[in-house]
Amino acid sequence: MPFPSVHSCRLREPGEFEKGSIRTKSSGRVLMILGRLKGQPTMTAQAIHYPKSDWTASEAAADCRSRKGRFEAASSGETQETALPDHLNPDRNKIIKLGKE
Repeated sequence: MPFPSVHSCRLREPGEFEKGSIRTKSSGRVLMILGRLKGQPTMTAQAIHYPKSDWTASEAAADCRSRKGRFEAASSGETQETALPDHLNPDRNKIIKLGKE
């Protein structure tokens, strides 16, 4: 499912990870989605999110290809107010404007 504010690069399928282990870490211009693979003690990248404010779709797609991931450009939906998934919204109760300004 494309997000309106970020391009996405899936590196591993969510089902490969221990439930409850997914975390988000800001790393430079990207958000790394990390988790523990089932039966493994260390964290592994599951996905990368590229904020549209910092990345064009073509730049993000090129970076994703270099990581051998599956790219999905941000949706072009209209601005909406919505609650983001918990891993993207550290202020869980805060409403965030997404999409076009």
